[in-house]
Amino acid sequence: MIVYLDTSAVLKILIDEPGRRAMRAAFTGWQLDGDDLVSSFLLHTEMHCAARRRDVAAPEVIDMLLGGIGLIDIDRALLLAAAKSPYRLRSADAIHLATALAVDAEVLVTYDRELAEAAEREGLRAFVPVD
Repeated sequence: MIVYLDTSAVLKILIDEPGRRAMRAAFTGWQLDGDDLVSSFLLHTEMHCAARRRDVAAPEVIDMLLGGIGLIDIDRALLLAAAKSPYRLRSADAIHLATALAVDAEVLVTYDRELAEAAEREGLRAFVPVD
């Protein structure tokens, strides 16, 4: 199964807030089950910037976490698809959705309600791990 992770989901692994245990357990479960964990390469930038802003993890920790996720290069086609999205998403969320659709993900993991709704409208199963 292809599981697409957005930044809100991966960041939840590092930040001590509601959902952290559930997200960690889900992430570990997908790895053990051999599921393909993927995201846009945008995740790399967003994770490093968010970790630095919130002072939650060293760059090496972020890189180790990202090593378990297949990062998909963002090309012009993905950016154009994101720009044409009929949903009222923030730019980064539109890029995440376009990438998930391009790789035929079955599940999109996010804690963003608007992105989850758009994903479901596109036929993806939105998943929000909760404690």
